[in-house]
Amino acid sequence: MTIIYIILGLLCLLLLLWKVKIPYSIARNININASQDDVFSKVTNLSTWDEWSPWIHAETDCPTTVTGTGTQEGDVYSWDGKLVGSGELEHIKLQSPTKLQQEIRFLKPWQDTANITWNITENGDETKAEWRFNGKMPLGMFWMLPMMSAWIGYDYDRGLKMLKSKLETGVIHSKTVDNNIVDSPEIHYLGIKNSCSVAEIGPSMSQDFNNLQDAIIESGITPTGRPFSLYHKWDMKTGATVYTACIPVPPGATLQSNNNIISGVQPATKVLKVSHTGAYHFLANAWSMAMMLQRNGKHKANKAATNYEVYVTDPQETEPKDLVTEIYIPIKG
Repeated sequence: MTIIYIILGLLCLLLLLWKVKIPYSIARNININASQDDVFSKVTNLSTWDEWSPWIHAETDCPTTVTGTGTQEGDVYSWDGKLVGSGELEHIKLQSPTKLQQEIRFLKPWQDTANITWNITENGDETKAEWRFNGKMPLGMFWMLPMMSAWIGYDYDRGLKMLKSKLETGVIHSKTVDNNIVDSPEIHYLGIKNSCSVAEIGPSMSQDFNNLQDAIIESGITPTGRPFSLYHKWDMKTGATVYTACIPVPPGATLQSNNNIISGVQPATKVLKVSHTGAYHFLANAWSMAMMLQRNGKHKANKAATNYEVYVTDPQETEPKDLVTEIYIPIKG
């Protein structure tokens, strides 16, 4: 009988861990050089959400619909994608120009409901837009919260950057294209390996490429292709990254006099390829598309190779809106 009581107790505990739900909240914000009224009007207009939605930019052909004018309480924005799933977002309460409350209903690949709150406040000469996700999670799954918070925050940051660009400049220079699965050849390279926060990656990587290029020019080695970066680590929870800034070179090329520069080989492999046209600070849209394609296609990562991005155009000679970058995720073929 003791064993039966233990089993029943464990079953009750499991039921409790699943039934009891704990509230959580995830928020991101950004300052926008636009009036409070303009920011509120943009956020509350569901008909324009496709322009800056981080999920639609990750699946550009996702069907969406809007009921009513898209600006009133009760209006609903719906999506039904292959990568981003399907669901609905409804305006619950509008308090112009400071607050918007919404309800989001996820339908696929799982069913769940959460509340969304937008707080629009004046911040000096700018307007601060806060995007907050308020949900509940079963107690037994609460260990997943740090990663879930990181992913939702990552998407919210992408969306807020595009919202800011749209309001301040009228355009969002970010276009992603799925180039399917292709073969990536073996690449010999010289590089500088470094670590930094995600926020510092732009200036850090720029300095590394400048130093690397100067050393290669001085050595007389002729590059065999466009510069690229290997990403060894990208920690969503801590915001830390480890990368190698690389320039492809002939096999056997080395710079023995410079201890900061390493040589290496990126092995030949099949890859998921996504192309991005636009400013580097929107590259996360392309990476999100690539990661979703990998998960949706159930492609196993080829851990013998490393995720990388190739800078097809020269940022010294190309306007940010026209920069072309190619994203590669190695997979098993």
